[in-house]
Amino acid sequence: MRWTDDTRNDRQPESSGGLGPLGFGGLMLALCLALASLAPAPLLALSLSSLTSMAAWVAAATALLRGETIEWTRWNRWDVALAFFALSIAAGWFVDLQAVEAFVAANAAGH
Repeated sequence: MRWTDDTRNDRQPESSGGLGPLGFGGLMLALCLALASLAPAPLLALSLSSLTSMAAWVAAATALLRGETIEWTRWNRWDVALAFFALSIAAGWFVDLQAVEAFVAANAAGH
């Protein structure tokens, strides 16, 4: 018998550790909302759209690095990435470009 052979049957099943896809998505969403709330009012929708877009890329990269497959039977990080991309597009619909341009022009003139 080698030292790597496991003869005990009383071991608990090993968990993957870390957050599951929904915990990961919830943490990323909380981080996006917290950072977007620090932006000035005219830039809120723009910053939320940008941050959720970056979160979508992070979720897609982690799904790729973890080797997750796209499945229809369970929620995984690919689904989290898709949800963040959809949220990014939805937040982009609320961006008021004229207010953003006015805000940038007002702040550029003050410096």
